[in-house]
Amino acid sequence: MNQQNQNSVYSVVIFRARAGVAAEQMEEARRSSLTWLTQQPGFVRRFALADADGNYLHMVEWASLEEAVRVGDAFAGAEANQALMERVDPESRRSFRGVPLQEG
Repeated sequence: MNQQNQNSVYSVVIFRARAGVAAEQMEEARRSSLTWLTQQPGFVRRFALADADGNYLHMVEWASLEEAVRVGDAFAGAEANQALMERVDPESRRSFRGVPLQEG
């Protein structure tokens, strides 16, 4: 494991699209959000998964816990993320931050 991965923190968010929101609408909002995320200090990379039922999982790797917390606190208030926030069912949203576990 390289040095960057040893210090990395991952933010994981699981959510569902609001009823009536089309997959194309979610994709447009996700792209806007990704542009904002990639411009934040400490951003390393993002992985996203979706299923046919409108469930999503986003995992973002950050260089440090401090950066992950700062960006997480600012996410909902950023103009670039408003479309995504409006399309997410707020009751479905679950999130946590964690570090990689040592294997072996």
